[in-house]
Amino acid sequence: MKTFIIATIFFYLLKLFFLQQLFAQDNRRIKLIDAQRILLNGDTVLIATQTKAFQQDIRQNIINSCRRNLDVALASMKAQPKKAYFFLNEALKLDSTFIPTYAALAKLYVGIGNYKKALAVIDKAILQQEDESLSLARALIYRKMGEDKQALCVANEMIENKPHSIAASYLKTSILYSRNEYKAALAQLTKEKIASTDTSFYRTQLTKAILFVKNGQREESLKLLEVLMKQDGQNSLALYQLAFAYNQEEKFHEALPLLNTAIRQSSSFLAAYFLRGQVHYRLAQFEQAIKDFQLCVENDFMIDVAYTNLSASFFKSKIYEQAEDAASKAIETNQNLGEAFINRGNAREMLRKEKAACEDWQSAVSLGFYQISPLIDGFCEE
Repeated sequence: MKTFIIATIFFYLLKLFFLQQLFAQDNRRIKLIDAQRILLNGDTVLIATQTKAFQQDIRQNIINSCRRNLDVALASMKAQPKKAYFFLNEALKLDSTFIPTYAALAKLYVGIGNYKKALAVIDKAILQQEDESLSLARALIYRKMGEDKQALCVANEMIENKPHSIAASYLKTSILYSRNEYKAALAQLTKEKIASTDTSFYRTQLTKAILFVKNGQREESLKLLEVLMKQDGQNSLALYQLAFAYNQEEKFHEALPLLNTAIRQSSSFLAAYFLRGQVHYRLAQFEQAIKDFQLCVENDFMIDVAYTNLSASFFKSKIYEQAEDAASKAIETNQNLGEAFINRGNAREMLRKEKAACEDWQSAVSLGFYQISPLIDGFCEE
């Protein structure tokens, strides 16, 4: 009997303990919710009266909620932009200083083409926190708006605030490059003293090589690219650029293996297929050239020029019907492409469509290809 009484008392004490723990947890949860509500209402004075540990719990709770909202928004951004917008706004309500939310909201606006709102969001984020990535995003939005002057101002501000910023230097170089200011772009990139051990060093040297080509300094570009190839012979962009330089120097046999390797490294590198098609054409390997140019048109890469080159390759292979068809497709895409009219005229002449051929050649002359005038005057007059 005595044992039964002791066991009953112990059971009730244990039950009381668990009830106290449960009430404590509920009380803590309610306090967290209340504290979160207080923080959202901006009443930081009341929050300050809580213990530091409790304040940290509140902060972590809010951050976790923001991250959950952000994850949902990012997952639905493409398919359901309205849903993404809702969850991003919920995250901002929880914490107006959570910078990743601003970045995602700006990305959402850029995706729907509302660049002004995207800029406004980035500006709000910068007020919360000065950050190089935010300034970079701001400049990129300006570029999408076609306002390169504004983007250049942002780049200059970034360089002024952080003189040796690689990101700012590349941004300015890119803007100058797009404006065809190759000398200025090269000068900007040369200012940066990047250590050879830095991961950015290779990319910087490769960019310099590209700028050398654009600036008409072929020899300097070729030397630099050959040095880079010794450092990393598997970089597909470096392989392409060296092949491009060799192609300009009419070193086609040197260019071809580089392009083959670049394509093996990156099978979706369409520019490499296009250049390889040109090299195959110059080496009179017309069947291979046709395959490369066909792949380009199938993927809508430089489609007007690719069709023009495809037409020339078919013509050299004596496949005149397909040469005519490819040239026609090039003209449909770009009616100012004189080479396409010449190619179609050549194909039609071989198909005994003399009148149509003359009309094409005369169209080419009207587009500025006067060099063919003496060749067609007598033929077309007859």
